Formats: sequence, structure tokens, C-alpha cells
Amino acid sequence: MAQESSELRELSLSLDAQRLVAERLFGSSRTHDLRPYFRYYSRQCNQMASIAMTYGKPFPLATHAQLLSIIGDIRRHVQHADILRQLTEDYGTVASPEVLQNSIDLALRLLLMLDVGVFHNVYTGRGLMTWTAGAVEDFISTVPLFLGQPEIPCDGVKLESSFNVRNIEQIAGFDVQLTTNLADHLLLREDLKVVTIYHHAAFLQYHKELNAVFPAGFVEETLQTLQTIALLFPKGVKEVERWYRRKHDVEELDFASLKLGPAVRQASNLGAMVA
Repeated sequence: MAQESSELRELSLSLDAQRLVAERLFGSSRTHDLRPYFRYYSRQCNQMASIAMTYGKPFPLATHAQLLSIIGDIRRHVQHADILRQLTEDYGTVASPEVLQNSIDLALRLLLMLDVGVFHNVYTGRGLMTWTAGAVEDFISTVPLFLGQPEIPCDGVKLESSFNVRNIEQIAGFDVQLTTNLADHLLLREDLKVVTIYHHAAFLQYHKELNAVFPAGFVEETLQTLQTIALLFPKGVKEVERWYRRKHDVEELDFASLKLGPAVRQASNLGAMVA
């Protein structure tokens, strides 16, 4: 049964919880470089618990271990129907079907850093991504991000050494918005002169090391995204570092983005953004 006092409602993760999440999700005992991800993790858990309250019942999962158990099932390619069936057996008396589905959405969201599921009373400006059947690879095969083909052919186009995230704002005149949603990486909204950039490099680096868990499309996109981050946040460029520090709350910033090393300066790494 769900407990009234839930670890998942804590505003920040304890050190013990950080170690548990790092070990279960990434097979690592390190926590320092994952601090931005832990902020994301806490925020997502709080948001989902609040959504559950709109149904008049508590969020069924009370501990990080319970949530990480669902994530473990997803990584083992357990079918969605089987995960939902087990949740119904465990929590069906205290949670509605919608809230049980939200629990699965939360687990998948934390595993992939994708905005999966329904956002009540929130306008996201993008299409809905939901997982309702099959295993995780079946869901991934429906996400445009992982289809693997750039929308605009730009092979062979070289980018100047001055091309970086700061100059997209300073010279090109775009408002660069940082995002935690991998699906929004390099999303260009020309009418608003806005481009969103995903910047959680440490998260991607860990998944790169664990790539056997995921379908090829996710692995390939991870490698490609790391290249674009390295291109946009070139190592050792002080102006870019200063820009990054001013852009967001410092605890939300992933400074691994500034340490990726030299990037291949090909426009193909930026897809539709260079149109």
C-alpha cells in the first residue's frame, strides 16, 4: 500500500538516495557529476505526485526503490502490459488506472530523459509521447528523434570555429533555451527565433557506457547528441562557459558539457538547425 510519507515528494535527494539511483540506473557509485540529473529526478517525482492528487488518491509509489524497480523492469524489456498488471496487483486498491499509468510514464521519463506521458494543465508545445504497449524498444521506435535521418541534407558542410551556443544568441539572434527533454534537442522555432538545446552530457555518457540495454536507435542518437553538445559547448572557451553559467541556476547546469573535447565540425551534426 502507498505510504503517506513518500520519499518521492522530497525536494532533493539524500546522499543515500543519490547513491541508490546512481547504482541502479547507471551502475556507478559516483554521484558528483550526476547532480543536475538528480535535480531533474526530484522535480519529475514531485510533479507526478502532484498530478496523482488531482485524482483524489495518493501516488502509489512511496520509495525510490519501488520506482527503480519499475525502471529495472523496463530495462529488462518487460512488456508494458505485464508492468501495468503487476502495479495493479500491488497498488490497484489505492490508485486509479490513470495514476498507475503515470507511474510507468515517470519511470520511463527518468530512464530516458524524455517527456513521456500526459502533462495535465501544462502546454508543452510538442506532440504527446506515450507508451501503452510492447517493450521499451517498441516505444522508442515511435519517437521521431530515434528514426535516424536528418530532415535536411547537409553532409560536407563545414562550420566555422566561432560556431558555438553563445554566438547563436549573440550573432544569429536566436534565444537559446536549455532543455531537459532529449526529444527537444536542437528544436528550432523560427517564428519565435528560439532554439532549444539539451545539455545533460553526463547522463548521455553513462548511457553510452550501458548501450547494450537500449535499441540501436537510442545508442546512435546518444552518440550524435554528444557530438552536437561538444560542438556547441567547445572545451576551454571562456565566453561559452560564462554564457552557460548565466543561463540557468548553477545547480541545474551539467558542466560535463564543457569538457567533451574537440567535436567534428560538420553541419550534419546539427540536422535541421542549419537550414
